[in-house]
Amino acid sequence: MIEVFLRTCPKSDIRRHIAHAVIDRWDMFENVELHIITGSRSDFHWWSRIEAEESSTADYIFADDDVMPIEADFVDRLREQWSTVHWSVAMLGVTSAICRETGIGGISLIRRRTIPFREFSGPANTDDIVIAGWMEKHLLRKEVSPLLVNHFGFGLSESSPNLWLKC
Repeated sequence: MIEVFLRTCPKSDIRRHIAHAVIDRWDMFENVELHIITGSRSDFHWWSRIEAEESSTADYIFADDDVMPIEADFVDRLREQWSTVHWSVAMLGVTSAICRETGIGGISLIRRRTIPFREFSGPANTDDIVIAGWMEKHLLRKEVSPLLVNHFGFGLSESSPNLWLKC
């Protein structure tokens, strides 16, 4: 069993429908304990990471509400890969099947009590960049799993519409 902390704060109908589908997908996994983090705070992106970190009981999966695991054995394979990574790996991310993007957001398996989320701040669209910079400075690594996910919200950012992209 592994804890999954899924953050959701949809502001439009399409994002609400995407979030419901993603939550339904996580519910299909028998080996996860799903925690849904909701809110409307202006610092929701940061606060949700702190909430997950402080509520977790062990290493955990942190997920956005617009990123859906594809394979039926996704969680098992992610945990298997996690068991083989070096202790200096603070996060294990995944790859989007849509645009082959990788990042710290989306879905990541996080080594509990390694990243001081309370020390970070900034606009919502900078959380991935700030965390990556901190990990690099402290010689912690992020590795990317070949596991694929559907990033349905790619190009539909609600925290920063000026980041909308086309594949």
